[in-house]
This record gives sequence, C-alpha cells and structure tokens, in this order.
Amino acid sequence: MKYMLLVASVLFSFFAIAQTPIKVGCLSGNCENGIGKYRFKNLGIYEGHWKNALPDGEGTMLYADGSLYSGDWKNGKRSGTGEAKDKSGNIDYAGQWIDDTMLHPELSATYKEEKLKLYADVFKSIYEGFQQLKIVNQKGACSLEINFNLEGKDYKMHGFAIVTLKVDGKDYTKKALIEGTIDPLTNTINAKETLYLSKDELPSQLKWNQATYQLTIYTDSDHAGHYLLKGVSKDEDAFITELKEKNLPK
Repeated sequence: MKYMLLVASVLFSFFAIAQTPIKVGCLSGNCENGIGKYRFKNLGIYEGHWKNALPDGEGTMLYADGSLYSGDWKNGKRSGTGEAKDKSGNIDYAGQWIDDTMLHPELSATYKEEKLKLYADVFKSIYEGFQQLKIVNQKGACSLEINFNLEGKDYKMHGFAIVTLKVDGKDYTKKALIEGTIDPLTNTINAKETLYLSKDELPSQLKWNQATYQLTIYTDSDHAGHYLLKGVSKDEDAFITELKEKNLPK
C-alpha cells in the first residue's frame, strides 16, 4: 500500500511539474526603461538594456533553438555591432547589423557554407562556349573552354582557359592559367589569365593578349541542375562571353 502511495505521489509530482506553465514576460529588473531580463512568447530570453519596453542598447538574446546574439540593439532590433553564435557556440557572424540584418552577410559562416556548396557544384564541370572579340578592328569570335577549381574558403578560384581562334580557315590555340575571385552577393566570377601554358604563333598583325573574364553564374533553364556562365569582358577588345557545361545532352 505504501508502495502504491509512493508511486502515485511521484506521478502526481511529475504531472504537476510537466504542467507548470513557463513564465512569459519580465523575469527580473526593469523591462521598460532600464536593465532587465525578459522571456518572449517564442521562448527567446533577452537580458540587457531596455527603452520604451523594447531592447535598446547593449544586450543578449538566447533564442529557443539555442543560438545566441550578443551586442547592440535599437528599437527592438539588432543594430550596431554584434556577434551571432549557433547552438553549438560557434561564431556564425561578428560585425555590423542594421534593422535586424547583417550588413555583410557574405562573412557569415552559414552563408559562406551555402555559397561554397553552390560553387563546388558549379565548378565540378568544364565549361565551353564562345567569346566575341575585336580582331584587327573587326568583330569576330573565338571558342573558349574553361575549367575552374575552388581554392579554400575565401571565394578564391583558379583553373585554366583554352582559347581557339580561327583565322583564314586555320585554328590557333592558346592555353593559360587563370586566377580570380567570386563575388558571393552577385555570383560573379572575376578572373584573369596569369600565365601561358602554351600558345600557337598567330599570323602577322595578330597577337595573344592575357584576357580577363567577368562571368555571372546562372541556372540552365534547359538542363535542370546545371549552370550557364555569361558576361561582358573588361577587355576593350572583347565583348560578350557565353559558356555552358561541356558534354550536356542536346
């Protein structure tokens, strides 16, 4: 009988604890105009300075998922200098904020991880296409093949370009190393040729120039899961460049 009463008492205590409501609202201090600790309905807990019943000044927010922001607030929003950490305590972003938004999201670890996954997927293929250019004051075109590789985690890349120019029915080819960076906000590749690996001698009045490339990454609407590279060169003798993944089905 005593055992049954003990079990019943334990069960009652368990359900009483389980059903105890979590307090929402000001937990301590002054949550109007001062320093206080407050639990929101989404279970996020803010501790810091308040103004007009909104976080304002320096404070820390512990979110329900375990992530945390510590830094400046303005009118209830993250504004100023602040640091965001994930639920494991790793720094995701440290820098400036405006109206709850990262001023430089490209520096966020989460953002960078997603972008680098995208670029790794883009650069797993070789790209081929054409580039319009000026040849002896006349507009022409050359075929172009580029192979890119990511370089670390700083949006840097390298690779090589093979350019084939047809003159009077004959093909002339150069192969050059390229280096550059990717702008994660616009998905634009800015690269230049740095060293010739090989080059055919061109006919008189023609010469090879070390080219620069400014290419934006697009999804290929004709081939799901694939990409296109398009852009306008910065070179005064080059114009439009269009590339697609090599060996795609027609």
